[in-house]
Amino acid sequence: MREVTAGRGVDVVLDSIGAPYLKLNLDSLAVGGRLVVIGLMGGAKAELSLAQLLGARLSVIGSTLRTRSVAEKAAIVDGFVRRFGADLAARRIAPVIDRVLPLAAAPDAHRAMKASEHFGKIVLRVA
Repeated sequence: MREVTAGRGVDVVLDSIGAPYLKLNLDSLAVGGRLVVIGLMGGAKAELSLAQLLGARLSVIGSTLRTRSVAEKAAIVDGFVRRFGADLAARRIAPVIDRVLPLAAAPDAHRAMKASEHFGKIVLRVA
């Protein structure tokens, strides 16, 4: 991300993997950036440099939908659609798709995810 942003870094990282990506995620943040951890697919324990947090005024935030009520989840989705719905519909913003595979290739997709052999979403096509 430093290369893509000409050394600046990004303002926000949304992380669903957790522990193995902590250092890389923090290293990719701009001064004042925020890391939002929303999942722990790769593990829950990692070492954290507090000096890095202080020096770059970084924030690490944890959040999950799993423990929220249906009403809270619905309110979050409604807010997201109000904020980003038009841009999504007009394709001004879109997810990064790494590859599209047939459903039968789900084991291959899972292996690629576990080995971090992708950048973006791996989509399974259901016929």
